[in-house]
Amino acid sequence: MANHKSALKRAKQNLDRRIRNKSVKTRVKKVVKEVRLAAGDAAKETAVEKLTVAKSAIDKNSGEALSELFAQVVGNDEVSILDDLKKDPQHKFVTPSGAEMTAWKNAFQPVIDNWKKETPNGETLIKAFQEELDRYRSGK
Repeated sequence: MANHKSALKRAKQNLDRRIRNKSVKTRVKKVVKEVRLAAGDAAKETAVEKLTVAKSAIDKNSGEALSELFAQVVGNDEVSILDDLKKDPQHKFVTPSGAEMTAWKNAFQPVIDNWKKETPNGETLIKAFQEELDRYRSGK
């Protein structure tokens, strides 16, 4: 029965995602229409005003805002799917111990060292990546 509930839950999440995507597509289509109208408008001020509104709508529905929405949707799906899988007795989740994580880090270190050596600015890039990862993990 758990699989049936999980399937229904995922179907609802997919429907919700499609509705959100349709809403964004509708807003973008409206913006495109406004831009076309503005481009054909003889009054420069009206055209500039319409383009400003269009740019604002595009900015609101793309870039960082769209990335955040995508991350939220995917994050919510990931958590719910992971919870469903954990409840399923056919799946087993294993969290590595501290010693196992240290062994993995030690095993990968030569690969990282080689990448830093062969990549232009490799040391700087690794440092920036690690700082961003630490910032993310701290919740800031």
